Amino acid sequence: MTDDDSTGREPAHCGSGPHPPIVVSDPGKLLAAIPHLLGFYPTDSIILVVRQADSLVVTVRLDLPADARSDRRVAAEAVASVAGCGAAGVVAFLVGDDLGANGVGVHSSLAAHLAVAFALSLDVIVDVYGVPEIAVGARWFEYGVADHTGVVPDPESSPSHVAAVTRGLVTRPSRAAVAATLEPDAADVLDRRAALIAAAAEQFPFDLDPLSTAAVEHVFRLVEGQIERAADRSGTLTDREVAELALALVDLRVRDWCIAFAIGEHAVAAERLWTELTRATPAPERAEPAALLAISAYLRGNGALAALALDRAEAALPHHKLASLLRTSLTQGLPPTTVRHLAERAQAARRDFLAEHQGDRE
Repeated sequence: MTDDDSTGREPAHCGSGPHPPIVVSDPGKLLAAIPHLLGFYPTDSIILVVRQADSLVVTVRLDLPADARSDRRVAAEAVASVAGCGAAGVVAFLVGDDLGANGVGVHSSLAAHLAVAFALSLDVIVDVYGVPEIAVGARWFEYGVADHTGVVPDPESSPSHVAAVTRGLVTRPSRAAVAATLEPDAADVLDRRAALIAAAAEQFPFDLDPLSTAAVEHVFRLVEGQIERAADRSGTLTDREVAELALALVDLRVRDWCIAFAIGEHAVAAERLWTELTRATPAPERAEPAALLAISAYLRGNGALAALALDRAEAALPHHKLASLLRTSLTQGLPPTTVRHLAERAQAARRDFLAEHQGDRE
């Protein structure tokens, strides 16, 4: 197991994401698409691709076990990770696998456990493939089907890569590279901002618990304005701006309304802002932008980024309710529609609030 892929399970949803149709019956093309579905190139991983009819529903990454003694347990975890997806079929890729000197896959025990576990628990046939790495020319093979082998086409030429680039998304070389995008700012910088947040909270012109009708609208507009700026802004947020945004997201109505940005026209810009704030905001206020980032990443199919953002949220504020809800969805491999409902409810809640308090704002 490598440091790059040290976490146990990370789903990335592609059934309703921005990805073009993928040929499930072509293992090579499916392998070439996987880095762009996950958001990074996996190593030493089990990749489960679940389909319903001819559509991909969910892609899940698990650690490849270090030795055969863990094969049964890992196979059970694999089944549990997709049990709620209503799978019509499953394809499993063992990335970091290869044919041994005897012509048998190195992870033949794991392949057998996966086949049995899926058949017994979900009554689903799983096709298991091995491949040393996801790279152009790497040779894949299928367990249990003699001479069924081929090579991986160039992942950079995959339609999924083109779709990702078109949306301004980046496929990282490893999970560690994804994690680096959320590395907190220097401790002294965070301490300075924490002091600003504390001072600003004392001078805040509105009652913070909760904000008044006029104040909640004012504060939401502040966040909305920064999201619009994030689309083209080249510089970083100032300390004062970080403090203002951190205080804005303290109000749960403002935070919850911001969930709606994940499905709106400003989704990419909002994700950029949440990413920057996850790095720039001290704890415990960091939990709010990190949770919003997790929702955004989850909805567009980047399970690795969603999981890492949740780690940041839960570390900043243990037992954070929104993060806990998202963690449950993530670990159960639920489709993105589950979380999309949160964003739709956020849109409706804001509309209802504005209608109810229209007189208060006039």
